[in-house]
Amino acid sequence: MGSSGLNSFLVRIIQLHLYPSISFFPSVVSSLLGILPGLGVTLAAIEISQTQIVAGTTRLVYSLFETLLIAIGISMGSQVAFWVSQKSASDIVRPAHTR
Repeated sequence: MGSSGLNSFLVRIIQLHLYPSISFFPSVVSSLLGILPGLGVTLAAIEISQTQIVAGTTRLVYSLFETLLIAIGISMGSQVAFWVSQKSASDIVRPAHTR
C-alpha cells in the first residue's frame, strides 16, 4: 500500500500543478506493473489444477488481498493529493482521448 500510495500521490501532484493534461491512470498503472501479484495468481491456478486445493486457495486469497491493498493505496494517494492541493477533480483538464 505504501509504494502505490506514494506513486499515485506524486503523479496526482504533478498532474495538478505541472502538467494538467497528463493521464493519471495510465501513468500510475504502468509504474505499478512490477508489483502486481501475477506470479501468485499463476501459481495458485497451477496448484489448484494439481489438486493442492488448500495451498492454491491460500495463495490466491493472498494475491487478491495484495491487489486490494494496491488499489486502496492508489485511491488514498490520489485523495491525499487532492486534499493537500485543495483542488477538485473538476479542476483538471481532461486529455483529448477521454472526451
